[in-house]
Amino acid sequence: MTLTLSKDTEHDIQSCIITHDSSRIICVLQVSDEHTIINQYDTLDENYKISFSHDLKGHYIKAKDVIQDKFGMVFCCPYFDNGVYKLLIFNRFEIISDFNINEAIDLDDKSRSNDNFQDPLVTATFVKNNNIFVSLFHSKTFYQYTFTFSFLHRKIMTVP
Repeated sequence: MTLTLSKDTEHDIQSCIITHDSSRIICVLQVSDEHTIINQYDTLDENYKISFSHDLKGHYIKAKDVIQDKFGMVFCCPYFDNGVYKLLIFNRFEIISDFNINEAIDLDDKSRSNDNFQDPLVTATFVKNNNIFVSLFHSKTFYQYTFTFSFLHRKIMTVP
């Protein structure tokens, strides 16, 4: 037997995850090409009250996935804003970091993601010591960059 519940959202859902402890549902909602919302819904509330919300606004936003650490306490949404790659790192209550990858690795803003897909051309996953492994594709130069980022130290730990 499966319990099915539903929650209407005002905008299109790009992705949705359930935290490891099942206490939250995190959705990436696309409002427009210039605006994406990340909402956390409380599953312990029968109305799925929004417990955390963050707006990503810019000139050309592409965001799709949210990843979580092994405890389901820290989250990361890699995203793209008009040629600038970023990592939005947050917990259940607040933003920890909005890390600008381009500045950190001296990358220009000439890359462009595909207009027909929400994919930001950057992905990430949590690895040992709460570091984040990042992989991004710079479409202008056809280079693939990979590195490990420490959100605790707010710096790249390996050579890209």
